This record gives sequence, C-alpha cells and structure tokens, in this order.
Amino acid sequence: MGKIALLSRQSEKDEQNRHLTVERAMPVDYMNDFSVLGILVDRLPEATRLLEEHRFQIVVRKHCTEIVTSGIQQLRDLFDTLDNGGIEFGVADLAESIYQG
Repeated sequence: MGKIALLSRQSEKDEQNRHLTVERAMPVDYMNDFSVLGILVDRLPEATRLLEEHRFQIVVRKHCTEIVTSGIQQLRDLFDTLDNGGIEFGVADLAESIYQG
C-alpha cells in the first residue's frame, strides 16, 4: 500500500502546503533525484468528498490530503472517478527541482 498526496493548485497558500508536504516526506540523507508524486486538483474539497463517496481511503493531514492506494488499478479508478466527477486534475512531482549531485 502507498499514499499519494492530493492538493489544490489554486492559491499561494496551496503552494506553501505543497512545500510543507515535500519537507515532511524528504529523507535526511538521499543520493539521487528526489520526487514526491502528487495529484493537483482544481477544487480540493469537492475532490475529497467525491473520493470519499466512492470509498477511497482518505487521510487528512495538516498540510495535505492523502489517498491510500493499493496498486495501479486503484490509481486508474481514482483518475476515472475524478474525471467523471468533473474535477480537473494533473499528476505532478511536488518536489520539483530538488536534486543532490
């Protein structure tokens, strides 16, 4: 099982939440590129409610919402649910530009 962050892509505060989410996930020592996969949505409260209605396991954290996933098929179902619910979304590297050479 894994978790994928669900964040809004709307405001400056959302950008701060994105950075805090990355900081929380970053290991103390790492030797390669570092990435945190996330889903950015246009309407976070509606997306969260929609996923809960479709029985996705949701974990609400201080700075982000996380969706517990069990595999690729559940990710496909998640994307289909958002798309069918009229939620605009995109998959993004939340830790863009973090590199240790």
